[in-house]
Amino acid sequence: MKTLFRLPNLFLLAVAIFAFSSCGEDDTFVIPPSIELLSEAGFLSGDATIGDENIIVKISASAGDNPMQAIDFQQDGARMDASRLTIDGAAATSGAPLLLGDDKNALTWEVEITPHADGVADYTFIASDESGETSSVTITITIEKTPPTLTAPNGITDLSAAPGKLTSISLDGMNPSGEALSRLSVWEDGVEATGTDRFFFGDNSSSIEFEGGIDLEEADQNGFSKSLFIRTNATLGTVENLTIQLTDVNGQEANLAITVEAKGTALEFTANGVLLNASGPQNQGGLDLDTGNGNINSTDMDAEIKDEGIDLGMPNATNWKQQISGANGTVIALLEPGNFPEGFDFDALSTKEEVRAAYDASTAIAAASDKVVTGDIFGVYNAAADRYYLIRVANVMLTTDDNDDEYTFDIRW
Repeated sequence: MKTLFRLPNLFLLAVAIFAFSSCGEDDTFVIPPSIELLSEAGFLSGDATIGDENIIVKISASAGDNPMQAIDFQQDGARMDASRLTIDGAAATSGAPLLLGDDKNALTWEVEITPHADGVADYTFIASDESGETSSVTITITIEKTPPTLTAPNGITDLSAAPGKLTSISLDGMNPSGEALSRLSVWEDGVEATGTDRFFFGDNSSSIEFEGGIDLEEADQNGFSKSLFIRTNATLGTVENLTIQLTDVNGQEANLAITVEAKGTALEFTANGVLLNASGPQNQGGLDLDTGNGNINSTDMDAEIKDEGIDLGMPNATNWKQQISGANGTVIALLEPGNFPEGFDFDALSTKEEVRAAYDASTAIAAASDKVVTGDIFGVYNAAADRYYLIRVANVMLTTDDNDDEYTFDIRW
Protein backbone atom coordinates (compact mmCIF):
# COMPACT_ATOMS: atom_id res chain seq x y z
CA MET A 1 0.00 0.00 0.00
CA LYS A 2 1.26 3.35 -0.93
CA THR A 3 1.98 5.91 1.87
CA LEU A 4 1.20 9.50 1.11
CA PHE A 5 2.83 12.65 2.68
CA ARG A 6 0.33 14.33 4.87
CA LEU A 7 -0.09 18.20 5.07
CA PRO A 8 1.10 18.49 8.71
CA ASN A 9 4.32 16.82 7.75
CA LEU A 10 4.96 19.40 5.03
CA PHE A 11 4.55 22.20 7.53
CA LEU A 12 7.07 20.64 9.91
CA LEU A 13 9.54 20.26 7.08
CA ALA A 14 9.30 23.97 6.17
CA VAL A 15 9.86 25.00 9.77
CA ALA A 16 12.94 22.79 9.96
CA ILE A 17 14.41 24.26 6.79
CA PHE A 18 13.85 27.88 8.01
CA ALA A 19 15.41 27.05 11.38
CA PHE A 20 18.46 25.58 9.71
CA SER A 21 18.95 28.54 7.38
CA SER A 22 18.71 30.99 10.30
CA CYS A 23 21.53 29.46 12.22
CA GLY A 24 24.26 31.48 10.30
CA GLU A 25 26.18 34.50 11.84
CA ASP A 26 24.43 37.93 12.31
CA ASP A 27 25.43 40.89 9.99
CA THR A 28 28.14 43.11 11.62
CA PHE A 29 27.21 46.82 12.36
CA VAL A 30 30.23 49.18 12.42
CA ILE A 31 30.15 52.48 14.28
CA PRO A 32 31.75 55.28 12.14
CA PRO A 33 33.75 58.17 13.58
CA SER A 34 31.86 61.28 14.71
CA ILE A 35 32.60 64.93 13.95
CA GLU A 36 31.00 68.21 14.98
CA LEU A 37 31.71 71.95 15.15
CA LEU A 38 31.66 73.17 18.72
CA SER A 39 29.50 76.19 19.46
CA GLU A 40 31.77 78.46 21.47
CA ALA A 41 32.44 82.17 21.50
CA GLY A 42 34.73 83.17 18.65
CA PHE A 43 34.03 80.06 16.57
CA LEU A 44 31.55 79.41 13.76
CA SER A 45 29.39 76.33 14.18
CA GLY A 46 26.65 76.94 11.64
CA ASP A 47 25.78 78.83 8.47
CA ALA A 48 27.07 82.39 8.60
CA THR A 49 27.66 85.60 6.67
CA ILE A 50 31.08 87.13 7.17
CA GLY A 51 32.99 90.05 5.78
CA ASP A 52 36.73 90.39 5.56
CA GLU A 53 37.64 88.00 8.38
CA ASN A 54 38.78 84.38 8.18
CA ILE A 55 36.58 81.38 8.98
CA ILE A 56 37.43 80.06 12.46
CA VAL A 57 35.95 76.77 13.70
CA LYS A 58 36.60 74.36 16.56
CA ILE A 59 36.38 70.77 15.36
CA SER A 60 35.68 67.88 17.73
CA ALA A 61 36.06 64.36 16.33
CA SER A 62 36.22 60.92 17.91
CA ALA A 63 36.70 57.35 16.70
CA GLY A 64 33.94 54.79 16.36
CA ASP A 65 34.78 51.12 16.17
CA ASN A 66 38.05 51.84 14.34
CA PRO A 67 40.81 54.40 14.79
CA MET A 68 40.44 57.61 12.81
CA GLN A 69 42.74 58.13 9.86
CA ALA A 70 42.28 61.72 8.51
CA ILE A 71 40.26 64.93 8.60
CA ASP A 72 39.39 66.15 5.11
CA PHE A 73 38.70 69.88 4.51
CA GLN A 74 36.55 70.61 1.46
CA GLN A 75 34.98 73.62 -0.21
CA ASP A 76 32.07 72.88 -2.54
CA GLY A 77 33.17 69.25 -2.75
CA ALA A 78 36.81 69.90 -3.58
CA ARG A 79 39.68 69.46 -1.16
CA MET A 80 41.16 72.76 -0.01
CA ASP A 81 44.78 73.71 -0.52
CA ALA A 82 46.83 73.43 2.64
CA SER A 83 47.96 77.05 2.28
CA ARG A 84 44.45 78.13 3.31
CA LEU A 85 44.53 76.24 6.61
CA THR A 86 46.09 76.61 10.03
CA ILE A 87 45.45 74.00 12.71
CA ASP A 88 46.02 74.97 16.34
CA GLY A 89 48.08 77.89 15.08
CA ALA A 90 50.36 75.86 12.81
CA ALA A 91 50.30 75.75 9.03
CA ALA A 92 48.56 72.66 7.70
CA THR A 93 50.64 70.20 5.68
CA SER A 94 47.70 68.92 3.67
CA GLY A 95 44.06 69.61 2.91
CA ALA A 96 43.37 66.17 4.45
CA PRO A 97 46.00 65.71 7.15
CA LEU A 98 46.61 62.17 8.40
CA LEU A 99 46.10 61.59 12.11
CA LEU A 100 48.78 60.41 14.48
CA GLY A 101 48.95 59.29 18.09
CA ASP A 102 46.08 60.22 20.36
CA ASP A 103 44.38 62.15 17.53
CA LYS A 104 43.38 58.78 16.07
CA ASN A 105 41.04 58.29 19.01
CA ALA A 106 39.79 61.84 19.67
CA LEU A 107 40.79 65.36 18.81
CA THR A 108 39.76 68.97 19.28
CA TRP A 109 41.26 71.37 16.75
CA GLU A 110 41.03 75.10 16.35
CA VAL A 111 41.09 75.67 12.62
CA GLU A 112 41.43 78.95 10.74
CA ILE A 113 40.53 79.03 7.04
CA THR A 114 41.16 81.67 4.41
CA PRO A 115 37.70 81.96 2.84
CA HIS A 116 36.63 82.21 -0.79
CA ALA A 117 36.67 85.69 -2.33
CA ASP A 118 32.98 86.45 -2.64
CA GLY A 119 29.52 84.93 -2.70
CA VAL A 120 28.38 81.62 -1.18
CA ALA A 121 30.27 78.36 -0.59
CA ASP A 122 29.78 75.14 1.37
CA TYR A 123 32.56 74.09 3.75
CA THR A 124 32.58 70.37 4.67
CA PHE A 125 34.69 68.69 7.35
CA ILE A 126 35.00 64.91 6.98
CA ALA A 127 36.36 62.45 9.55
CA SER A 128 37.41 59.08 8.09
CA ASP A 129 38.65 55.95 9.85
CA GLU A 130 40.95 53.10 8.89
CA SER A 131 38.06 50.97 7.69
CA GLY A 132 36.83 53.66 5.27
CA GLU A 133 33.88 54.79 7.37
CA THR A 134 33.21 58.53 7.37
CA SER A 135 31.12 61.21 8.98
CA SER A 136 30.88 64.87 8.01
CA VAL A 137 29.49 68.25 8.96
CA THR A 138 28.84 71.12 6.52
CA ILE A 139 28.29 74.85 6.97
CA THR A 140 27.40 77.44 4.33
CA ILE A 141 29.43 80.64 4.36
CA THR A 142 28.37 83.82 2.58
CA ILE A 143 31.03 86.44 1.98
CA GLU A 144 30.00 90.07 2.03
CA LYS A 145 33.17 92.15 1.77
CA THR A 146 33.25 95.59 3.31
CA PRO A 147 32.70 98.00 0.40
CA PRO A 148 34.95 101.00 -0.19
CA THR A 149 34.08 104.33 1.37
CA LEU A 150 33.85 107.69 -0.38
CA THR A 151 33.39 110.87 1.63
CA ALA A 152 33.69 114.61 1.31
CA PRO A 153 35.91 115.32 4.34
CA ASN A 154 34.78 118.93 4.64
CA GLY A 155 31.13 117.91 4.38
CA ILE A 156 30.46 120.09 1.34
CA THR A 157 28.47 118.26 -1.34
CA ASP A 158 26.48 121.19 -2.71
CA LEU A 159 28.79 122.83 -5.23
CA SER A 160 28.41 126.00 -7.25
CA ALA A 161 30.36 128.12 -9.66
CA ALA A 162 29.72 130.58 -12.43
CA PRO A 163 28.24 129.04 -15.60
CA GLY A 164 30.77 126.97 -17.51
CA LYS A 165 33.41 127.30 -14.81
CA LEU A 166 35.15 124.68 -12.69
CA THR A 167 34.22 123.96 -9.11
CA SER A 168 35.68 121.19 -6.97
CA ILE A 169 34.82 118.72 -4.24
CA SER A 170 37.36 117.23 -1.84
CA LEU A 171 37.21 113.42 -1.78
CA ASP A 172 38.58 110.75 0.55
CA GLY A 173 38.47 107.26 -0.96
CA MET A 174 39.26 104.32 1.32
CA ASN A 175 39.35 100.51 1.00
CA PRO A 176 38.58 99.05 4.46
CA SER A 177 38.54 95.49 3.08
CA GLY A 178 42.03 95.83 1.68
CA GLU A 179 40.71 95.23 -1.82
CA ALA A 180 42.24 97.56 -4.39
CA LEU A 181 40.21 100.52 -5.54
CA SER A 182 39.77 100.42 -9.29
CA ARG A 183 37.55 103.16 -10.73
CA LEU A 184 36.08 106.57 -10.02
CA SER A 185 33.08 107.59 -12.09
CA VAL A 186 30.39 110.26 -12.24
CA TRP A 187 26.80 109.26 -12.92
CA GLU A 188 23.92 111.33 -14.18
CA ASP A 189 20.37 110.01 -14.57
CA GLY A 190 21.53 106.43 -14.06
CA VAL A 191 24.32 106.42 -16.66
CA GLU A 192 27.92 107.54 -16.66
CA ALA A 193 28.03 111.25 -17.40
CA THR A 194 29.21 112.33 -20.83
CA GLY A 195 31.00 115.43 -22.04
CA THR A 196 34.68 116.14 -22.47
CA ASP A 197 36.43 118.96 -20.61
CA ARG A 198 33.89 118.43 -17.84
CA PHE A 199 35.60 116.35 -15.15
CA PHE A 200 39.17 116.40 -13.79
CA PHE A 201 40.61 114.26 -10.99
CA GLY A 202 43.71 115.07 -8.99
CA ASP A 203 44.85 118.46 -7.82
CA ASN A 204 45.35 121.90 -9.25
CA SER A 205 48.75 121.10 -10.71
CA SER A 206 48.26 117.63 -12.14
CA SER A 207 44.59 116.91 -12.66
CA ILE A 208 43.58 114.24 -15.17
CA GLU A 209 40.66 114.91 -17.51
CA PHE A 210 38.14 112.11 -18.02
CA GLU A 211 34.70 111.52 -19.44
CA GLY A 212 32.31 109.43 -17.36
CA GLY A 213 34.87 107.45 -15.40
CA ILE A 214 38.57 107.03 -14.81
CA ASP A 215 40.61 103.92 -13.92
CA LEU A 216 42.61 104.77 -10.83
CA GLU A 217 46.36 104.88 -11.00
CA GLU A 218 48.28 102.43 -8.81
CA ALA A 219 49.16 105.14 -6.30
CA ASP A 220 45.44 105.75 -5.65
CA GLN A 221 44.30 102.13 -5.45
CA ASN A 222 45.02 101.84 -1.73
CA GLY A 223 43.18 105.06 -0.94
CA PHE A 224 43.38 108.71 -1.88
CA SER A 225 42.63 112.25 -0.73
CA LYS A 226 42.18 114.31 -3.85
CA SER A 227 39.81 116.70 -5.56
CA LEU A 228 37.28 116.14 -8.29
CA PHE A 229 36.86 119.19 -10.49
CA ILE A 230 33.52 119.61 -12.23
CA ARG A 231 32.59 122.17 -14.85
CA THR A 232 29.17 123.70 -14.30
CA ASN A 233 26.53 123.93 -16.98
CA ALA A 234 26.86 126.92 -19.30
CA THR A 235 23.35 128.12 -18.45
CA LEU A 236 23.01 130.26 -15.33
CA GLY A 237 20.76 128.66 -12.71
CA THR A 238 21.12 125.07 -13.96
CA VAL A 239 21.29 122.52 -11.11
CA GLU A 240 22.70 119.07 -11.86
CA ASN A 241 22.23 116.11 -9.53
CA LEU A 242 25.23 113.83 -9.89
CA THR A 243 26.49 110.69 -8.14
CA ILE A 244 30.19 110.04 -7.67
CA GLN A 245 30.91 106.30 -7.54
CA LEU A 246 34.03 104.55 -6.26
CA THR A 247 34.42 100.87 -7.21
CA ASP A 248 36.90 98.24 -6.01
CA VAL A 249 38.28 95.25 -7.91
CA ASN A 250 35.41 93.05 -6.66
CA GLY A 251 32.80 95.41 -8.07
CA GLN A 252 31.75 96.68 -4.67
CA GLU A 253 30.98 100.36 -4.68
CA ALA A 254 30.51 103.48 -2.63
CA ASN A 255 28.32 106.35 -3.82
CA LEU A 256 28.26 110.03 -2.94
CA ALA A 257 25.40 112.24 -4.15
CA ILE A 258 26.23 115.85 -4.99
CA THR A 259 24.56 118.86 -6.60
CA VAL A 260 26.34 121.21 -8.97
CA GLU A 261 24.74 124.57 -9.65
CA ALA A 262 25.67 127.11 -12.30
CA LYS A 263 25.28 129.89 -9.83
CA GLY A 264 26.16 133.52 -9.61
CA THR A 265 24.79 137.01 -9.42
CA ALA A 266 23.97 138.17 -12.92
CA LEU A 267 25.83 141.19 -14.19
CA GLU A 268 23.93 144.46 -13.80
CA PHE A 269 25.76 146.41 -16.45
CA THR A 270 27.31 145.48 -19.78
CA ALA A 271 28.23 148.37 -22.04
CA ASN A 272 31.10 150.46 -23.31
CA GLY A 273 32.31 153.86 -22.37
CA VAL A 274 34.73 156.45 -23.70
CA LEU A 275 37.38 158.11 -21.55
CA LEU A 276 38.83 161.26 -23.07
CA ASN A 277 42.22 162.81 -22.62
CA ALA A 278 42.06 164.83 -19.41
CA SER A 279 43.87 167.68 -21.18
CA GLY A 280 41.27 167.89 -23.90
CA PRO A 281 38.01 169.83 -23.82
CA GLN A 282 36.65 171.05 -20.48
CA ASN A 283 34.94 168.50 -18.17
CA GLN A 284 36.75 165.54 -19.69
CA GLY A 285 39.13 162.95 -18.33
CA GLY A 286 36.84 161.01 -16.01
CA LEU A 287 34.71 157.90 -16.63
CA ASP A 288 31.71 156.79 -14.61
CA LEU A 289 31.87 152.98 -14.81
CA ASP A 290 28.38 152.66 -13.34
CA THR A 291 26.83 154.23 -16.42
CA GLY A 292 29.57 154.40 -19.04
CA ASN A 293 29.39 158.22 -18.99
CA GLY A 294 32.66 159.79 -20.04
CA ASN A 295 31.50 163.37 -20.20
CA ILE A 296 32.69 164.17 -16.70
CA ASN A 297 35.75 165.79 -15.22
CA SER A 298 38.55 163.66 -13.81
CA THR A 299 37.71 165.12 -10.39
CA ASP A 300 33.99 164.38 -10.62
CA MET A 301 32.72 162.31 -7.68
CA ASP A 302 31.03 159.90 -10.09
CA ALA A 303 34.30 158.96 -11.76
CA GLU A 304 35.89 155.57 -10.94
CA ILE A 305 38.85 155.96 -13.29
CA LYS A 306 40.58 158.96 -14.84
CA ASP A 307 43.07 159.78 -17.55
CA GLU A 308 46.51 161.04 -16.54
CA GLY A 309 46.57 163.79 -19.16
CA ILE A 310 49.66 165.00 -21.02
CA ASP A 311 53.39 165.42 -20.52
CA LEU A 312 54.01 169.13 -21.02
CA GLY A 313 57.62 168.46 -21.90
CA MET A 314 56.70 166.50 -24.99
CA PRO A 315 55.60 167.74 -28.43
CA ASN A 316 51.87 168.08 -28.98
CA ALA A 317 51.81 165.11 -31.30
CA THR A 318 53.19 162.74 -28.64
CA ASN A 319 52.45 164.41 -25.32
CA TRP A 320 49.50 162.23 -24.24
CA LYS A 321 50.65 160.00 -21.38
CA GLN A 322 48.14 157.33 -22.35
CA GLN A 323 47.88 156.22 -18.71
CA ILE A 324 44.93 155.73 -16.36
CA SER A 325 44.52 155.60 -12.60
CA GLY A 326 41.82 155.18 -9.98
CA ALA A 327 39.62 158.12 -9.04
CA ASN A 328 37.87 158.98 -5.77
CA GLY A 329 39.63 156.25 -3.79
CA THR A 330 39.05 153.37 -6.21
CA VAL A 331 41.71 150.72 -6.65
CA ILE A 332 42.76 149.82 -10.18
CA ALA A 333 44.58 146.58 -11.05
CA LEU A 334 45.94 145.01 -14.23
CA LEU A 335 44.83 141.51 -15.22
CA GLU A 336 47.69 139.91 -17.08
CA PRO A 337 47.18 136.89 -19.41
CA GLY A 338 49.33 134.66 -17.24
CA ASN A 339 46.98 135.26 -14.32
CA PHE A 340 43.67 134.80 -16.13
CA PRO A 341 41.30 132.62 -14.08
CA GLU A 342 40.69 129.15 -15.51
CA GLY A 343 38.55 129.38 -18.63
CA PHE A 344 38.50 133.17 -18.57
CA ASP A 345 36.65 134.77 -21.49
CA PHE A 346 35.80 138.45 -21.17
CA ASP A 347 33.03 138.27 -23.77
CA ALA A 348 31.41 135.33 -21.94
CA LEU A 349 31.34 136.97 -18.50
CA SER A 350 27.87 136.58 -16.99
CA THR A 351 28.19 136.91 -13.22
CA LYS A 352 29.56 139.31 -10.67
CA GLU A 353 31.49 136.43 -9.14
CA GLU A 354 33.49 136.05 -12.34
CA VAL A 355 34.28 139.75 -12.31
CA ARG A 356 35.44 139.47 -8.70
CA ALA A 357 37.57 136.42 -9.48
CA ALA A 358 39.26 138.30 -12.30
CA TYR A 359 39.88 141.29 -10.05
CA ASP A 360 41.37 139.02 -7.37
CA ALA A 361 43.75 137.62 -9.98
CA SER A 362 44.86 141.13 -11.02
CA THR A 363 47.93 143.05 -9.87
CA ALA A 364 47.15 146.30 -8.08
CA ILE A 365 48.55 149.50 -9.59
CA ALA A 366 50.06 151.80 -7.00
CA ALA A 367 49.74 155.08 -8.92
CA ALA A 368 49.12 155.14 -12.64
CA SER A 369 49.13 152.35 -15.19
CA ASP A 370 51.75 151.77 -17.80
CA LYS A 371 50.88 153.01 -21.28
CA VAL A 372 47.43 151.65 -22.08
CA VAL A 373 47.08 149.58 -25.24
CA THR A 374 44.19 147.89 -26.96
CA GLY A 375 43.40 144.56 -25.29
CA ASP A 376 44.49 145.56 -21.78
CA ILE A 377 42.11 144.36 -19.07
CA PHE A 378 41.80 146.15 -15.73
CA GLY A 379 39.92 145.34 -12.55
CA VAL A 380 38.53 148.25 -10.52
CA TYR A 381 37.20 148.22 -6.96
CA ASN A 382 35.04 150.99 -5.54
CA ALA A 383 35.11 150.52 -1.78
CA ALA A 384 32.41 153.15 -1.18
CA ALA A 385 29.91 151.15 -3.23
CA ASP A 386 31.56 147.77 -2.53
CA ARG A 387 31.50 147.15 -6.26
CA TYR A 388 33.91 145.38 -8.59
CA TYR A 389 34.29 146.26 -12.26
CA LEU A 390 36.17 144.68 -15.13
CA ILE A 391 37.10 146.85 -18.09
CA ARG A 392 38.78 145.93 -21.35
CA VAL A 393 40.43 148.44 -23.68
CA ALA A 394 38.54 148.04 -26.94
CA ASN A 395 40.34 150.85 -28.74
CA VAL A 396 42.88 153.60 -28.22
CA MET A 397 42.50 156.60 -30.53
CA LEU A 398 45.53 158.88 -30.87
CA THR A 399 45.45 162.40 -32.29
CA THR A 400 48.50 164.41 -33.29
CA ASP A 401 47.18 167.93 -33.67
CA ASP A 402 45.01 168.29 -30.57
CA ASN A 403 44.27 166.60 -27.24
CA ASP A 404 41.12 164.77 -28.30
CA ASP A 405 42.79 161.42 -27.70
CA GLU A 406 40.50 158.80 -26.17
CA TYR A 407 40.11 155.24 -25.00
CA THR A 408 37.06 153.06 -25.55
CA PHE A 409 36.38 150.56 -22.74
CA ASP A 410 34.11 147.52 -22.56
CA ILE A 411 32.61 147.59 -19.06
CA ARG A 412 31.25 144.71 -16.97
CA TRP A 413 29.94 144.83 -13.43
